[in-house]
Order: sequence, then structure tokens, then C-alpha cells
Amino acid sequence: MNKKKEVETSVAFRIKSARKAMGYTQENLAEKAGISTRYLQYLEKDIHEPGSHVLNRICAVLHISSDHILSGEMNEFYKINSMVPYLSEDQRFMVEKLIFEFYKQNQIEKT
Repeated sequence: MNKKKEVETSVAFRIKSARKAMGYTQENLAEKAGISTRYLQYLEKDIHEPGSHVLNRICAVLHISSDHILSGEMNEFYKINSMVPYLSEDQRFMVEKLIFEFYKQNQIEKT
């Protein structure tokens, strides 16, 4: 595997990419996740691997699954969930209504 591909598939790369996608600085994410900025820097430089408790806190802040960080795979629920923070309150309300209508329709079809 070439070096660039290796880096792009690493836990470090996915943490850094997710942080940037959310618009957080290292300081912002570290504070919200309850870790030091230095430790986050080590994680993003692939010097350390996060423990499960740290990984779970980082993922909660970034609205992504630990499966995505560890394997790069993202199921449909987490893809949608990761987009929600970028929506306005009105847009989130409309999405919620739309999902509810689909849910009701599926319940009716099942009966």
C-alpha cells in the first residue's frame, strides 16, 4: 500500500478529517472531549491510539460512530446523523417531519 493511502485509512486521519469537517480546532475538540490538546495532537499524528473511552468521547462530540473512526465504514444512520449539525433549526424540523411521515406510511403499509 502506498504511504498516502496508508495515511488516509488510518484512525489518525479519520479523527483529523472528522474534526475539520465539524469546523473544530484541536483545542475545541480536545476541550469538548475532555482530553488535552497535546494528546489529541498525538492521536492525529498517529503517535498514540485512543483508548475506547477516549474514542467514544471524541465520536460523541463529532457525531460519528467509533466504527467509522476504526474501520472507515459509515452506515446510513451515521451518514445522515453527521450532516444534521450543518442544518439550520428550520431545516432540522423539516427533516424530522419528513422522516416521521415516512415512518407513518411504513406503519400503515405493514398493517
